[in-house]
Amino acid sequence: MRAWRSSSRSRRVSIRDSIVSGNQNSGIASNDTTAGVTVRTSISNTLVANNAFGILATGVGQTTTINNNTVTGNNRGLFGGGTMLSFGNNFVSLNIASD
Repeated sequence: MRAWRSSSRSRRVSIRDSIVSGNQNSGIASNDTTAGVTVRTSISNTLVANNAFGILATGVGQTTTINNNTVTGNNRGLFGGGTMLSFGNNFVSLNIASD
């Protein structure tokens, strides 16, 4: 994982070629908890499996982009009230709750 600050009001995170598995809460959580802060998360070529939430995206100021990931075996695969953008090539299936 790589995280960096591009300004005092912006955060950027990239996760690539990883396995995120077996977490009691979220596998990957992207959220903005401070008003006016933007959070940009990019997740690529990653297995997200066997977590409570696979990928959780919440908050008005956050955007999560997903590309070529496998999200499976979680209680919820993709979840949240934030913006989630997909390249359309993700495998999201076999999660307990509907995806």
